[in-house]
Amino acid sequence: MPPVRWAAWLLALMPLVAGADEAAERARITAERQALVDRFDAEERACQHRFAVTACVNDVRLRRRNALAPLRERELQLDDADRLRRAEQRRRDLARKQAARAAASAPASPASSVPARAPAAAPVAALRTAAPRARQASAASAAVDDARAERAA
Repeated sequence: MPPVRWAAWLLALMPLVAGADEAAERARITAERQALVDRFDAEERACQHRFAVTACVNDVRLRRRNALAPLRERELQLDDADRLRRAEQRRRDLARKQAARAAASAPASPASSVPARAPAAAPVAALRTAAPRARQASAASAAVDDARAERAA
């Protein structure tokens, strides 16, 4: 197999390998977390038999948080990497779709292309007619307000 094909094949398999490594890492984190939680739960239950229960429980909870923090940090890193990988895949898919759409909409021959429409010069004319309409609407609104005021008086 030529080196270029070999490299392309490896690049194609990278997400699968990365996904397998990621799944194994997530499974390891879950197992480690469960072991820590079980150990600290046992320690917390043992605190119930001591005289200073609250201090003991607080100490166990603090150590639990400190022990679980690196696991949570690693999970967040894995989540970020996964999110970036999905975003990059989405970008590639969109680029592929846009390229296909551009290729499909490209004219077969220059003679069959439809000439572009000239831009309309209507915005200036619309502004000229819009101002008198606004004044008329304002005057009508004022007349209605005056009529209501006269009826109320």
